[in-house]
Formats: sequence, structure tokens, C-alpha cells
Amino acid sequence: SIFFSDLWAISIDGVNVDSIQWYPTWNSSIYNIGITGVLRIDTLSLGEHYLQVSCKDYVVSDGHDLCEKCTVTIPFWRDMYN
Repeated sequence: SIFFSDLWAISIDGVNVDSIQWYPTWNSSIYNIGITGVLRIDTLSLGEHYLQVSCKDYVVSDGHDLCEKCTVTIPFWRDMYN
């Protein structure tokens, strides 16, 4: 079995995050299925942060890479209300 934790490397401000709760997401209006990841940010200081999602080097049993190399950086701001 392949799990999302096997495929994606998640970090905030360069620190790896392993405690992510993954949930399936279904959008019936466009017939699309996806995933939602939930993680705590209450330990982060107030202000600007960067969430980075990148594909891990994961090779399936036939020897092929499961996904291409990709990295997405998402800036976000933690304020006193979240």
C-alpha cells in the first residue's frame, strides 16, 4: 500500500512536518476527488511563514518514479486569531 505520507514531504519554514491528518475530499459539482491535509499551527510564532509541499523520491515496485519532482511554496500569515 502507498500512503500520502510516502509521497509528499511537507515542511513549514524549512522544518519537516510529520503529524498531518489526511482526509479524502470530494467535489460533486466537478466530479473531482482529492485530499485535504490538516496540521496544527498553534505552536508557530505570529507573522509570516512558508508551507512547502514537495514530491518525495518514491519508486514503485516496477522501478519507475511515481511522481515527477515538484515543489510548491505557499506563504501564509499566522495572526492572533488563528
